[in-house]
Amino acid sequence: MALQINRAHAQHHGNDNAMTQIIVHHTTSNLTLQQYRNFFRNSKRWARDGYHYLIRKNGQIYQFTDERSRSWGAGVENATAIHIALNGNFEHQQPTAKQKKALKALIRDIATRRKIPIERVRGHGHIPGQATACPGRNLPRSVWADALQVQAKTPVSGTTHTVTAGETLGAIAQRFRVTVADLQRWNNIPNANQIRVGQVLRVSNQRTHTVVSGDTLWNLSQRFGVSVKKLKKANGLTNSKINPGRVLVIP
Repeated sequence: MALQINRAHAQHHGNDNAMTQIIVHHTTSNLTLQQYRNFFRNSKRWARDGYHYLIRKNGQIYQFTDERSRSWGAGVENATAIHIALNGNFEHQQPTAKQKKALKALIRDIATRRKIPIERVRGHGHIPGQATACPGRNLPRSVWADALQVQAKTPVSGTTHTVTAGETLGAIAQRFRVTVADLQRWNNIPNANQIRVGQVLRVSNQRTHTVVSGDTLWNLSQRFGVSVKKLKKANGLTNSKINPGRVLVIP
């Protein structure tokens, strides 16, 4: 499946320097996106948010800041760093399995697109001159050290892709081993040069459906003429619960 990121509240502050490293943090608390934003602006008195991405305990990824914009998470390193934070205090707690899986997937996505070597993915406290234990003793570098090795061994797959800053249709086509013409046809794109950040593209000729409020597997089975059993099997579902925003493969 394509990496799922909630970009609804991502802010763009203008184009800053090219980002050439990734810094991992823990938040030491479990606030909501808006609560963190209020903390940065009101308590810290920062003009910008402290992170680019936030990973909740359930593995959901939220974007604070557009990757093209500088964030304020690590002093002088901010000019070249994309900041990823995980909810929790990992000096005293363990990150959840879903958080670790999401962290590796996000690092893999960013590092592959921006050609950032794994050596340039560091914890906040691993940077010389940074007097902090962040991201905590229970989130060591070993958690993500093989992120790019996994990418090299695993073929790119999935049926959708969310466009990120700087991507072109040609680059996306190459990544998913399809043609630009295919992407244009599957997504009704008349001009290959006009795609937007946050746009969800079909990258396979498989049928897909994005779940909306009120959808049930039974209703979808009737609409698409397939059984509930086949829908579950095609999407690795163990029960009938489907959440809005999920992209289902229609066999």
